[in-house]
Amino acid sequence: MDSNKIGAFIKSLRVKNNMSQKDLANKIPISREAISKWECGRTIPDPSTILRLSRIFDVSADEIMYGEYKR
Repeated sequence: MDSNKIGAFIKSLRVKNNMSQKDLANKIPISREAISKWECGRTIPDPSTILRLSRIFDVSADEIMYGEYKR
């Protein structure tokens, strides 16, 4: 898994949905700093959070893990 690609994809999904990092953090719930770390490629979400993100953004967990649309 490419943490930079995953982070960029999460950021693009967040921006596309007009959400701030804080908005997304509140939906998960997790800290805004954790969102920032993902988007910078320093860390990646854990599996349960990937599932939450897939529901929030209506994409598959695989798409988040690969950092791109698979449709």
